[in-house]
Amino acid sequence: GQAGASARIENYLGFPTGITGMALMARAYNQAQKFGVEMVIPDEVKLLGAATGGARYQLAVGDGETVRTRSVVIASGARYRRLDVANLAEFEGTCVHYWASP
Repeated sequence: GQAGASARIENYLGFPTGITGMALMARAYNQAQKFGVEMVIPDEVKLLGAATGGARYQLAVGDGETVRTRSVVIASGARYRRLDVANLAEFEGTCVHYWASP
C-alpha cells in the first residue's frame, strides 16, 4: 500500500525518528499475526455475501476460491491528484512530494 511504498514516514506516533514504510507494515503484519489474523495480500474479491455457521461472511475471490471469515477489512487505497504539468514525473520524489491532510 501507500505506507509500505514510502521511503520514510516522519509523522507516525511512536516513532520520533521516523520509520520506513516497509518496517511499519512489517510491524503491523506481525502484530496482526500475534492475534491469529490470517491475511491474503493482495487478492481481489468478486463477491461478498453472508455466511452461516461460525463465519459471518463469505467471499468469492479472484482465483475462484470461496473464503469464509468472521471479519473483512476493505483497503481501497489512495490515489494522488497529480497536476497536469509537463515533466512532473521526473521531479516526483525529489522536489515534488505528496501528503495527506485531515
